[in-house]
Amino acid sequence: MQELLMKHQLVERGFVAPVALREPCIQLEREAMELAHSFRALSGIARTVLGSPAEQIEHVRSAEESRRLFASESERLEAERASVESEIAAAELVVRSAERHQGKTAIRAPIRGTLAGESLSRFDAVSANASVGVVEDASRLVLKVHVDEADFRRIRVGQAVESHALDGRLLRGSVVWRTRSRGRQCAIRRGTC
Repeated sequence: MQELLMKHQLVERGFVAPVALREPCIQLEREAMELAHSFRALSGIARTVLGSPAEQIEHVRSAEESRRLFASESERLEAERASVESEIAAAELVVRSAERHQGKTAIRAPIRGTLAGESLSRFDAVSANASVGVVEDASRLVLKVHVDEADFRRIRVGQAVESHALDGRLLRGSVVWRTRSRGRQCAIRRGTC
């Protein structure tokens, strides 16, 4: 009985699967039936062996009270067994649902790129239509750069360029166009990761 109660507490806390309670419940039911049978036999013997009729009546009354207590305990154990079976069925349903949805929980972006912003940890819950970050498409990234007059003359359209993002990523691309702006020179670089 103590083993059953201990395992039930472990099931309630989620440390042990509810299936672990099935075998101790069955064994406890068998023992309870054997005790009930033995009790009936002893009660019959006690009626014939014990002393005076008054003593026999008292022993029989005591035995009947014990039988009622035992029946009550048996009913409680039956209710406990039914509860455990219900928990086992619910756990099996959860397992089947998880198996059915396994591999269907990947989050995919509609474009290629790098996920920026706060990243999720494994097993974090995400609700439907919730934002999990921003996908940066570095192949379409355009950097507008202001350069000094001396450097502007050295920049040519099609020239390969490299730049480092704040997060340390290396961006590579080429000069797409260049123009003067308000007396200052600038070049535009188209980048890719």
